[in-house]
Amino acid sequence: MARTALLLAAGSAGKSVIPIMDWSLDYGYCKAAAPWLRREQLEPVSAEVGDIIDVRYAAAGAMSGHDVRKYPDEESWLACDESKSTLLTTAEEDGGGCATSHDFFCLASTPGKQIEVTEADKAAGGLWLACSRSHCLGGVKLAVNIVSERVAERASGARKIVVPAWTDDFGFCESMGARFDDGVHRPHGLTSIWAFEGDSLMWKYSSHHNVWRAPDYAASRHCEMKKMTEVSGR
Repeated sequence: MARTALLLAAGSAGKSVIPIMDWSLDYGYCKAAAPWLRREQLEPVSAEVGDIIDVRYAAAGAMSGHDVRKYPDEESWLACDESKSTLLTTAEEDGGGCATSHDFFCLASTPGKQIEVTEADKAAGGLWLACSRSHCLGGVKLAVNIVSERVAERASGARKIVVPAWTDDFGFCESMGARFDDGVHRPHGLTSIWAFEGDSLMWKYSSHHNVWRAPDYAASRHCEMKKMTEVSGR
């Protein structure tokens, strides 16, 4: 699911709210043998001290995340060792109260459990969050990389950036109802990628996919293929 940092209100020193809207076993590689095999973790995010990680989840549904735990280090987080974690919430309404995990419009507009990134998190080397029990083992877990600035000057040479999951089999795996056609898993696109001028994007995909370049966001958003140029074939 696409993710965007939202500016906090004035008086919050220009910090951002980073919404996490795929806190559910319903997301991942949809052809996996079982829901808990769909992904190893959520896509990591970067944040500054003072930013808010806003974990949003549905109030009902067996696949939806139902709580948030904070881990002290990456090792215990990777192992889902709950004995070392701190339970931040178990309240269903703390996720925002949306009815389902695919109510993207509700999730996009409704705050959930908000966790501020602190200096202590930065000193610990990061912030590690997860849902409890089998949900953690199933990949409902998030690593937050804490940086001084989200966008900084290039620290090294040009990079090759692999575009993740270039397939229509990745995203929200269950039915989304009449609002979307069958087979649509990411109606709002992939998570944004930050790149510098001179970096290269690298696509890896099966033989029934290709890559088109749109002249602007509107053409991309509305899939106006007549305005696009194919840059990589099947």
